[in-house]
Amino acid sequence: MSFEVILILLLALIFFAQWVDGLLRERKKRLSKDAQSAAFKAKIKAQKESLKGILGEFQKDPLDVQLQSELLQSMAVQGNPGGTGLAYNVVLAALAENPTAGILKQLALDAGRIHFSEMRGGEASVDDEQRIMNDIAVRT
Repeated sequence: MSFEVILILLLALIFFAQWVDGLLRERKKRLSKDAQSAAFKAKIKAQKESLKGILGEFQKDPLDVQLQSELLQSMAVQGNPGGTGLAYNVVLAALAENPTAGILKQLALDAGRIHFSEMRGGEASVDDEQRIMNDIAVRT
C-alpha cells in the first residue's frame, strides 16, 4: 500500500474513534438523566405513599417543624384531593388543639392552599383563600 492510502485509512480510523466516543458520551449522559429521573420518581412515589405515616407522626407531635415540612412536601405531590383534604383536616384538628401556635396557623394556610389548588387543578382562588382563613378563624 502506498503512503497516501495508509494515511487516509489512519485518518478515517481517528474520525471513527471520535464518532464512537461521542456516541458513548451521549449514551452515558442519557443513562445518567434516566437514573436521576427514576430516582426523582421514586422519591415522589415514596412521598405519596408516606402521607398517612407522616400524618400519624404529625398527630403525635404537631409542633415538629421537620414533620410539618415533610407533610407539606408529601401533600404537594399527592395528585388527588382526597389525600390533600385528609391532611388539611388533620392540620386543622391540630390547630384546634393548639389554637395559640402561630406555626400551625401558617401550616394550615399552606396546607389549605395545596389542598384547594389540587381541587381546582391550578392555584387556589381568592374564595379558597377566604375559606382557608375562615377554617383557621373557627379553630383559633
